[in-house]
Amino acid sequence: RLSSHTHSGERRAFRHPRAMTPVTAQEMAEIDRIAQEEYGIPQSILMENAGRSVADAVLFEDPDISDKSVAVLCGRGNNGGDGFVAARYLHAKKPKRLPVVLNEEEVKQILSRIKGTNRLILGLLYGSGLRTSEALRIRIADLDFTYKQLTVRRGKGNTDRITMLPESLIPELKEHIAKVRLFHTSDLEKGFGQTILPKALHVKYPKANRLFHWQYLFPSKMRRKDPRTGVVYRYHLDSSKIRRDVKEAVRKLGINKHVTLHTFRHSFATHLLGLGYDIRTVQDLLGHKSLKTTSIYLHVLNRGGHGVKSPLDNIE
Repeated sequence: RLSSHTHSGERRAFRHPRAMTPVTAQEMAEIDRIAQEEYGIPQSILMENAGRSVADAVLFEDPDISDKSVAVLCGRGNNGGDGFVAARYLHAKKPKRLPVVLNEEEVKQILSRIKGTNRLILGLLYGSGLRTSEALRIRIADLDFTYKQLTVRRGKGNTDRITMLPESLIPELKEHIAKVRLFHTSDLEKGFGQTILPKALHVKYPKANRLFHWQYLFPSKMRRKDPRTGVVYRYHLDSSKIRRDVKEAVRKLGINKHVTLHTFRHSFATHLLGLGYDIRTVQDLLGHKSLKTTSIYLHVLNRGGHGVKSPLDNIE
């Protein structure tokens, strides 16, 4: 049990959720009354947030409400009191942030400054709409040149999806795979050549971690020893080098935007919508669960101010 004090100096006790006894409907009605009458919380907010989890709240045992433990949030109320308010009603809302998007010319200029494997990775971020981790975790078997598609395994939310494979990258990807094959063959000759298999496939297929199609498309130059098993693996590349390259390219080009690797995914979605592709299609390619997440990219299309023309332009 942890202890703290209210603004008035009174000592209060805090407890973990698992130590709390259930709150009855009558007790929650009393919390509603206190939240509205004593702390000025509108009924609309109470209704909007009713039933949310209290996992992130501070738990407080208030004998004035009930002899049972109830969840409340510590903070000064509108009336200047101690500010103990029902926690399940007060969840901070994540502020809406508009994504930074590059135009096509800026993307072209940055890509022209990046060379080698990092250029190929960056091309997949923009050309396939991948997250950085998804691009680095691509395995040889995930590429399908016949159907020009790429399978993203265990993306955000631990889900799989299929996205496009840019035709312009296919020759470069095939050349890169040939180099990776030579790299892998050399490892096998030295007694290495193992990679980490997803989930429990190493149990079902003990020798599969040496097969070429399970190798990472972008293997690291260094081999690492697994501290749990003692097996020496070759993992995928780290993203730090490509981040530095992009940062340096943006600086030299004089692009006055906060550009990160994820900016290329934002640009992918925005440019597809600008070309007239259906937002549902873009949603599937990005792997968004909610269409609301994808719709945020509509703001940067060449329809500033929702297509409204500024009155200043009419008099200039």
